[in-house]
Amino acid sequence: LGIATVVLAAFVAAIIVFIAPVAAVIALVALVAAAVALVAFVIATTVFAALVIATFI
Repeated sequence: LGIATVVLAAFVAAIIVFIAPVAAVIALVALVAAAVALVAFVIATTVFAALVIATFI
């Protein structure tokens, strides 16, 4: 194991440690966005259904 290998390994480890939380945050944001989109879709569908029912009644 040369010094270059150790330095490279440390560099890769540092990158992984730095990227992991960022990836976790991105995943969390994507999850929240998906949940919000789902709720918005349900609300929109409900409103549309209510309008259709109101129109026919």
